[in-house]
Amino acid sequence: MLLASFVAFTVPANAEDHDGDTPEHRPPHRVAFFTGNTWIPDGLGDGALIVPTYGLDYQFWFSHVFAIGIMSEIELISYTVEKRDGSEEITRETPLVLAVVASYEIVKRLALMLGPGVEFETNESLSLFRMGLEYEFPLPQHWDLSITGIYDYKEHYDTITLGITIGKRFPKAAH
Repeated sequence: MLLASFVAFTVPANAEDHDGDTPEHRPPHRVAFFTGNTWIPDGLGDGALIVPTYGLDYQFWFSHVFAIGIMSEIELISYTVEKRDGSEEITRETPLVLAVVASYEIVKRLALMLGPGVEFETNESLSLFRMGLEYEFPLPQHWDLSITGIYDYKEHYDTITLGITIGKRFPKAAH
């Protein structure tokens, strides 16, 4: 409710046309900051865990519907999870996730993201496959606010991350 109110007051009715930022004319480079929470269903102790998560992303849009990018996130607390097969417990100490993702705008402002990645951590690094959705609300001067949902299928356990992304687009460098 609070987010809907924020967007209603900050997104101008003609945001698509502001600064010529239609999907066909928006700048190709996008840098974004993510804040949210990661749900870890296999956490030990009290069961499922909710972990604060921050991230920094970069995308290059080849066209108005296709991009490639790097997503990075850090989970701010340490925790223990049970491996998917139940064979043992593993401890994760503020893991850092890096993923290379392809994005495809399946409908206006809604992008599907897919790609491989790695969760780096001092005890054991894990490979993962990332799937996500991001719905973008354009703001003036090539800024945007997005609602982001991510599912990471990892070697030993899975996570779901939900949050808000604030992005800024930049034009191609002049030659």
